[in-house]
Amino acid sequence: LRLLYESVQQSHLAVMHEEMHRMLEDDSPQAWDTLVQTHIGFLQRLAEDEAFHQFFAILHLKCEETSDMEGITVILRNYRYLWHRQTIQALRMGQRHGRLPATLQVEKACVLQISAFLGLVTAWLSEPDSFDMRSMAHDMVHASIDMLHSPVLQSA
Repeated sequence: LRLLYESVQQSHLAVMHEEMHRMLEDDSPQAWDTLVQTHIGFLQRLAEDEAFHQFFAILHLKCEETSDMEGITVILRNYRYLWHRQTIQALRMGQRHGRLPATLQVEKACVLQISAFLGLVTAWLSEPDSFDMRSMAHDMVHASIDMLHSPVLQSA
């Protein structure tokens, strides 16, 4: 069963990583918009696709870092590292195309973006009836991008 879960996990995460990689290689203003839409689409799919929802509920709420789960936690660690790298690339792309401030402290912004996204996903997975993820996805993604314009994230 663990091997089956590892395989499913690898498949879901690999698809997401490859999709993000393609957008970052495009490096155009349209790629930034596509990236934003991809984040919105992920949240909406989470609310609409029961199998996807269940997979991420297990991933975020049930996986513990124990020795018998080592294969899964290694995969997760590797994808978190890739997610961090890709988020840095995406933020820099946003700067290059004037969508984000040139003075943005990218490392800090990366931490904020990942934390906001994971927090939103975890909050909804913990209590899916507490808010309508499908209808809020657009506003939540755009609000997290708006936070990147905060003066505390800009270099002096």
